[in-house]
Order: sequence, then C-alpha cells, then structure tokens
Amino acid sequence: MKTCLYPAASLLALCAASGTAAAVDSARVHFQNAVGVCQPALPAFDGNIRKRPVALANEGTATAFVSCSLPRAQGMAFGNDLATYGIATVTVRVYNRTGAAADVGCTLVSGWDAPNSNYSPKVITVPANGSAFESWDAGDNDGSRILQPNFNCSLPPGLDIGYFYYDYIADIGD
Repeated sequence: MKTCLYPAASLLALCAASGTAAAVDSARVHFQNAVGVCQPALPAFDGNIRKRPVALANEGTATAFVSCSLPRAQGMAFGNDLATYGIATVTVRVYNRTGAAADVGCTLVSGWDAPNSNYSPKVITVPANGSAFESWDAGDNDGSRILQPNFNCSLPPGLDIGYFYYDYIADIGD
C-alpha cells in the first residue's frame, strides 16, 4: 500500500512545482473575412448590401452603413499591462469596383460597452478599380492597445469591405 502513495506524492509535488512557471506569450495574427462579422446597420440598408463569400458589398445606389464586430482570438491574453496585451494593430481592406476614387468612413470602436469604449474615426480613400488598407493602433486608441475591435462604416455604392486582420499576444501556457 505504501508503494502506491509514493508515485501519487511525486505527481502532486511535480504539479505544484509546474504551477510556479512563468507563462509563455506568442505573437499571433487573426484574419477574418468581413462577410462573417459585418451586417447592415439598419434594416433600411438590407437591400443594398450583398454578402459575397469573400466580401460585404454595397450593390445599391446609395451609401449604406454596416456594423462589424471582430471575434476575440483564441488564447488572446489581456492581462493588466495594456502595453503588452491586447491588440496592437487592426487593419481593414476595402475594394472599389467603380471607375472613380471613393471615400469610406470607418470608426473603430474599441471595447465591449458603449460608455467605456474608445471611438476612432478615419476616412479611407480607395482608388478607382483598386483597393486600400487602413490601420488603427494604440495611437488611435487613447494610447492603449485595442481590447475588442468593432467598426461602423459608411460604404458607398460599388465598394466592398473585404477583410480585417489584427495582431495580438497569445498566452500559450507554461
């Protein structure tokens, strides 16, 4: 009976010792097509917006507003140190299917609830028959890393939101 206790005691000691090891962080990138995370902001815009497999397109004749909420990536560490944890940069790619340059207004909303979120608007100029990237970082977010990226964009006719990506620190264990 005593021989059965020694392996159990050794296992407990090993588990207790491993709990004191430092966590390991890893830099990661999360990619998300807009069609999976965006929708028309109001029912009035439903008729203009088409969800394509790889983009959310305004196929109407008037500007439509869309709202997008990106998912929290698996393993994303948030810790108390916002200089290290959270999202460093979030980027959107917009396509223009028209023959003239066009502006898309997008506002990053960083946070989970309206009263405590940061709002950072930008205008993305997209060349005719081309595409453009726009990024937000801590400088656009009151000096803090982005906690939860959400967007509200005004999408002119003939323009598409293609995708988003962001980089973050993942806690991959001990």
